Amino acid sequence: MRYSRILLFLVPLVLLLALAVQPPAALAGFTPTPTVPATSTPGPSIDLSTFPNLEFIKSANASVVNVADRVTFNIIVRNPSTIAAPNITVMDTLAAQLTFISATTTQGSFSVSGQDVLFTLGTVGPQTTVTLTITARVNNLAQPPATINNTAVLSTNGVPVISSNLTALQTVPGALPETGQTPAASFGLTLLLAVVAMFLPLAGLLWAKRRASR
Repeated sequence: MRYSRILLFLVPLVLLLALAVQPPAALAGFTPTPTVPATSTPGPSIDLSTFPNLEFIKSANASVVNVADRVTFNIIVRNPSTIAAPNITVMDTLAAQLTFISATTTQGSFSVSGQDVLFTLGTVGPQTTVTLTITARVNNLAQPPATINNTAVLSTNGVPVISSNLTALQTVPGALPETGQTPAASFGLTLLLAVVAMFLPLAGLLWAKRRASR
C-alpha cells in the first residue's frame, strides 16, 4: 500500500521529466514563424538631373483691385527641351480673400477642393506650352488696405519641382458712385451757381428800376 502510493506519485513526475527532455515527434519539428516588421513603401522618386528645365510663369490681369472685382490668373508651363516631362500637376491654392469662379487648361483636366485648384496635365512633351487660367472674385475678406499673395507649385510624380513667381494684388477702397461729373467739373458748376446767385438780386433791382421809370 505504501509503495503503491509512492509509485502513483513518481510515475507522473517521470513522465513530465521525459517530455521536458524529449518532446513528442509532433512538436519536435515545429518551428515558430518569425515576425516580419512592417515596412513602409517608399514614395515615388525622380532624378532631377535628367528632368527637363521647365518654364513656369504666373501673372494676373490686375495689380490693384477692389472688393467684388474679378481677377484672372494666367499660368504658363513651357517645356523648351527635347525631353518629355511626365506626370505633371500644378497646384494653386487661392488666398482666403479670393473666391473661385472658373478655370481652364489647354491640356489635361482640373479639379477644385475648397481653395485648392489642381491641374493634372499628364506628360508635357518637348517644345510644348500649356496655358492654365483661374478666375476668382475678390471677396469681403480683402478689406483695404490689403495685399493678396498667390503662388502655384508644379510637381512631377507628386514631388514638388518648381514654385511660380509670386503674384501680389493690392486692394484699394472702392470707387465713389458715378455721377457723370469729375471733381473739377463739380467745382466749376458750384462756382457758376454761386456767381448766378450773387448777381440775381442786382438783376432784379435793375429790372425794378427800369420798370418804375416807364
